[in-house]
Amino acid sequence: MHSIKSKITTEITITLTEGEARALDAICGYGSDIFLEWFHKTHGKHYIRDHEIHVESLFEKGRALGKAFYELQKAREAIIQLNTNKAIPVPKVKFWKRWQQKLFKTTTAPAPVTGKL
Repeated sequence: MHSIKSKITTEITITLTEGEARALDAICGYGSDIFLEWFHKTHGKHYIRDHEIHVESLFEKGRALGKAFYELQKAREAIIQLNTNKAIPVPKVKFWKRWQQKLFKTTTAPAPVTGKL
C-alpha cells in the first residue's frame, strides 16, 4: 500500500507603516490570552475558534517588533549624529602646519614617524 503525504504552506507578506507596526506592538503587548478572553466576551467563541491556535504565534511576531523599534531608534540616533558632526578634512601635507595650528591651536610640528612599517 502506498501513501502520499503532502503539505501546502502559505506565506503572506504585509507592509505596515511605522505607526501601524507600533499599534500592533501595543496590541500584542497585552498577550494573546487577554486578547482571546476579550474577543470571546465581545464577539463569542465561534468567530475565532478555528484561528485560536495561530493567535499565539501572531502575538509572538507582534512582540518581536520591540527589537525592531530599538534598532530603528539606534539608526535614527546614528543618522542624527552624522548630520550634526562635521567631518574634519584631511590636510594636504604642505598645509599641515597651518591646518594643525588652526585645529589644535599649536605651533609644534607633528611627531616624526619612527619604527618599521
